[in-house]
Amino acid sequence: MSFKLGFNGPKRKEILLHRNWKFCIGNEDDNFWKKGFDDSNWQDISVPHDWAVGFAFSRRYSSGTGYLPGGTGYYRKKFYLPAEDAGKKVLIRFDGVYKRCQVWCNGHNLGGHAFGYGEFFIDVGGVARFGGEANELAVKVNHEDYADSRWYTGSGIYRKVTVIITDNIFIPPYGVIVTSKILGNGEKAEVLARVAIQNETGANAEVTLKQTLISQNGEAVTSAETAKDVPAGSTEVSQVLSIINPSLWSVENPALYKLQTEIFRGGEKIDDVFTIIGVREILFDADKGFFLNGLNTKIKGVCFHHDAGRLGAAVYKKVWERRLRKLKAMGANAVRCAHNPHMP
Repeated sequence: MSFKLGFNGPKRKEILLHRNWKFCIGNEDDNFWKKGFDDSNWQDISVPHDWAVGFAFSRRYSSGTGYLPGGTGYYRKKFYLPAEDAGKKVLIRFDGVYKRCQVWCNGHNLGGHAFGYGEFFIDVGGVARFGGEANELAVKVNHEDYADSRWYTGSGIYRKVTVIITDNIFIPPYGVIVTSKILGNGEKAEVLARVAIQNETGANAEVTLKQTLISQNGEAVTSAETAKDVPAGSTEVSQVLSIINPSLWSVENPALYKLQTEIFRGGEKIDDVFTIIGVREILFDADKGFFLNGLNTKIKGVCFHHDAGRLGAAVYKKVWERRLRKLKAMGANAVRCAHNPHMP
């Protein structure tokens, strides 16, 4: 399924850090994190990357890791930021690093993340360089306790890494929460959206929050907007969008909408995010079972781990598409993500 681009175009920038990474395992040089470090003899790789699948299987290692090694891996990446974005909010989103990683940018230790599956964000705005000077990202990944699971975990930066550039008044990660409610016999629906707005300018700001619900053919179905005085720090705005004759999501007809959330200041758009939603009604009855849009439905599901077998933990989109299409053709209509958060 595909959507046309939102009507006003994207405002925030996202830069995928995919190619031209440098990697080594078991590095003994403690200066690897410094700006200007010579990594020319390191391995050239792309991210997502699972270093374990590049090694030979051995009985020395745990069956939980697929008889492949863990260890400590080191990554380095150069990237550039546009000169016109100087002074803006700059985050780096890691969709998943296994595990216990530390992150440096331009020689500054900016923290890290212990959990191997969760998405996390590193704020590099205070140390970032804009224009022609390269930014240097360094990541240390510690998976020495490789026998830490009974399933294959993988090792390294095995999910996407993205630079996100926004205004200093912006919608933070997970800042849009959407629920829907079907009214009557399905001839109307209400979409309730709660939006967090973060203001890091240090002063109050008058903004307008606008939300537009877009159908799969790119048409605006409904919209709502609210003017808000946003104090320094954070605030929340709630809006209700009504839909007449909504396309309901079901297994047979997985209809989806795109919710475009925009922030305007002084008539200029300063941030926007997109949220994919389905409008449906679910009900569990102790005697009659599960109902989807009023229809009694049997849940026929499977459990999925995050890896792709011999391909390792760095799983590409086409692998998931192939798996899900084959499962749906078999009659499966539900997936349980076992046993940890999967890639967004």
